[in-house]
Amino acid sequence: MKTYEVKMGRGVQRWQSPYDYIVPQPRGRGLCGASCSVEEALDRPIASPALEDLAKDARRIAIVVPDVTRGWCRAPEMSAAVRKRLAVNKTAEVTWIVGTGQHRAVEERDKELVFGGAMMSGDRWHSHSCEEVVDTGLVTPLGTPVTLDSAFVAADLAVLVGGIAFHDMAGFSGGRKMIMPGVSGRLSIVKNHNHCLKDGGLNPATDSGLLERNPMAQDQRAYADLALRGKKCFILNTIADGAGQPAAWVAGDVWKAWETGCETCRSFASLWIPRKAARAVSSCGGFPLDLDLYQATKALFSPLSALEPGAPIVLVADLEDSLGPGDFEASLRSSLHDAPAFVRRMETAFTIPGYIALRAVLELRGRPAALVTSRENVPFPGQVFRDMQSAEMWLQEQSGTGGTSILIPSGNAVHVFAAE
Repeated sequence: MKTYEVKMGRGVQRWQSPYDYIVPQPRGRGLCGASCSVEEALDRPIASPALEDLAKDARRIAIVVPDVTRGWCRAPEMSAAVRKRLAVNKTAEVTWIVGTGQHRAVEERDKELVFGGAMMSGDRWHSHSCEEVVDTGLVTPLGTPVTLDSAFVAADLAVLVGGIAFHDMAGFSGGRKMIMPGVSGRLSIVKNHNHCLKDGGLNPATDSGLLERNPMAQDQRAYADLALRGKKCFILNTIADGAGQPAAWVAGDVWKAWETGCETCRSFASLWIPRKAARAVSSCGGFPLDLDLYQATKALFSPLSALEPGAPIVLVADLEDSLGPGDFEASLRSSLHDAPAFVRRMETAFTIPGYIALRAVLELRGRPAALVTSRENVPFPGQVFRDMQSAEMWLQEQSGTGGTSILIPSGNAVHVFAAE
């Protein structure tokens, strides 16, 4: 018997197993044009003037930063470096916007995680509210109205701080996602995300790593271009490695720098195993990545394509905060009760939490699944356990002893592939 451990919430889960779990590994192709540090990225921006030069003549500057659910990218470090360089302009009005999209507002207890000590005297900040936006009158070719946070609209320089990782709907996070959904209105967000449904089910074109024919990603690009009309824009994004930790940085043009970051992400966060696995244990990576089930589903989805048909999976997520925002819990319960009926409902009343709940149910059809969590009474399309040792015993009952076993220590920001 071997002893294994993964993070769950603010602690760890340890268990013993007869399986020889392997951890998927990257086939690194290097930095792909990204930088080794925040300062290096800012010193050599991609396809853009230096941030200091862009800031010199700005009257209003909006800095959009990730909310607490994106804690992995360590935004305070990037934000402090950005704010230091913006200080060349002593008269600009600087507003920090937490790009919450449809997530909850930042609370007092979250401020250190979101800002650290980056703000300077006279700066303003607020959490974006998707209910309080300005309608610009612009519409994307796919019909999404451009509605934005008023401070973002007023800015003549927008600085987007965030992280690039695989994203199970938009292909990759980061870059333009700080605009859509980050500082956009609810109806716009819903319209954009509705591209995730097709023909009474999930749209296979909206998935991790897919951009070229992904209608959600294409719409986000058109949306960001319209939102940035008449503005200067500069991004600073970190890229996650195979453990979901910051490993490289890109800065500069909203598209060229982000595309470089996406290639780096493919290099760092594409994890490989020799052949399809007979079972998997996937952790989100602990706090704050497993605050709710809505976010934790990323670790559930990331290894699915590398599993044998019907191979069981265990998700490890503490869920300290809640099950998820908005109608996530109600949608999960409805999907568990009658998935086809919920698909029909979503086609006319799409919500992002509803889609994530529906996807969790549909993706696990025909596949045994279990959740290890400290939260009680959690609806889930499978078994729910309080500790990993119990889940391990369940795994053995489901899959026997043969085949490859995989352990993903931080599944929220990666995608697992099987070589065979």
